[in-house]
Amino acid sequence: MSQETGSVYWADKIAEKLIAERGNTHITCAGVTPSGEIHFGNLKEVVLSDVVTRALIERGADARFTMVFDTFDNLRKLYPFLPESFEEFVGRPISEIPDPFGDKESYAARFRDQFVDSLAEIGITPEIVDADKQYKAGVYTKSIDQALEKEELAKTIITEVSGRDLPKNFSVYNPLCPECGTITAKEITKVDIPSHKVEYRCKCGHEGVSDYSRGEGKLSWRLDWPARWRDLGVTFEPFGKDHATPGGSRDTGVRLSREIFCCEPPEPLIYEWIRLKGLGDMSSSKGITITLDRILKTVPPHLARYAILRVHPSKTLEFDPAEGLMRMVDQFHTMKVKMNSGEASELDQRIFHFSWIDELAHSAELKMTFRHIVTLIQIARGDLDKMKQIIARGEYASDLEEWDYLKQLTQKALAWLDAPYCPESFKIEVRDELPAEAVAALSETQRKALGLLAERLSALPEDSDAETIHQAVYAVKDELEIKPKEIFQAVYAALLGKKSGPKAGWFIESLGLEFCVTRFREAGAV
Repeated sequence: MSQETGSVYWADKIAEKLIAERGNTHITCAGVTPSGEIHFGNLKEVVLSDVVTRALIERGADARFTMVFDTFDNLRKLYPFLPESFEEFVGRPISEIPDPFGDKESYAARFRDQFVDSLAEIGITPEIVDADKQYKAGVYTKSIDQALEKEELAKTIITEVSGRDLPKNFSVYNPLCPECGTITAKEITKVDIPSHKVEYRCKCGHEGVSDYSRGEGKLSWRLDWPARWRDLGVTFEPFGKDHATPGGSRDTGVRLSREIFCCEPPEPLIYEWIRLKGLGDMSSSKGITITLDRILKTVPPHLARYAILRVHPSKTLEFDPAEGLMRMVDQFHTMKVKMNSGEASELDQRIFHFSWIDELAHSAELKMTFRHIVTLIQIARGDLDKMKQIIARGEYASDLEEWDYLKQLTQKALAWLDAPYCPESFKIEVRDELPAEAVAALSETQRKALGLLAERLSALPEDSDAETIHQAVYAVKDELEIKPKEIFQAVYAALLGKKSGPKAGWFIESLGLEFCVTRFREAGAV
């Protein structure tokens, strides 16, 4: 169910406002620093930008989505996944550090490419901008000129807005030292704006000249962001709530944009972070992450989009890759049925519209839940042909008409079962032989119930449906006057060797009466 408020979808409101106030040409933007595996939480900003771009284009605007990778940012620390030898690279730009795994042009490229490939899978293909290449191409030269010309004003703005004093040697520009390779703060000793050069003294002791028109340094973060707005022509950019705190980088960015770079800041959208259920807000530094490529192994691409779009950007989104993921898949399919029948609300129609990216996902309708798919493929032991045979003789036979989509979901279900976050309670293994130990632990009445159930099921036609089988189970329960829990536990013990499992009637139907009758007779004789 949508958590939107009002009658107009948030992206449509923003698109209409942008066109009304800023005209018909727009650059939307999202940014991320590829300092490690880019987690699913970072996807929120990207999806929000993509959706606003689509909403603008639908209204006839000339809109482009630019994805900025802050590849000129420095490596802040030795992350747990890095070898100790990378300690020497701390403080250096990640674009100038080798790929820790050896097959990409740089550290930054390793994690940028991984994320970009995953974005393409979910239908997002923005214009990619690497910050280091922009600096080296001289794109920011004018902005650095302006920042250095008005450095004292820039410092005053940052101090006033943030409420904090700046370090003694703070400069709006950070040179890249060729001796130690770092791009962290340096002491600027002389500025020559006409030649686009500064003289500096590095902490390593090196004294040199930095030509910023050739990318031999970069603006400090508080100025880098608003300079990007002007130099890339950004008219819309979402950002996390951490940047929106009073005195934060957005507040300083607005004043710096207007007073230093003489441009209007882009239309903002403040979003809440994605929380990983049971662990908190996703954070690379805290190790609370799950990557997009891992998610895409377990759900179709449109569901990765839906996972974000089903909740308004201003609300915290709790992502549960375990049982919650199963519910989310079924929630989407319920919405799809309403869409195709014309019963969906206008807001849900927009959520669905911005979620789906291929005709297969748009048109297919399934009666079967993802939980059933997960169970069925395990009953079939991963064999898709056997799974089709099981479906063909049950209540979900009509779903075979959507086999291409069902097959896609089944392959995702197999990957989900292998994922580290899949709960053990959802994993089943139908035993080839009677689980003697589990059956021996049953009461005499429970084993008697299994023997009696075998006789009742043997009298049914082989093509009996799940409801008929379910009634047979309950008839045995009533005849022996035992609790439902007791007979169901007996069924699962005989088939799985555990106390719980899928809905019994459907489970027995899926396995076939002949197999279950034989197994229950054997268990009843123990």
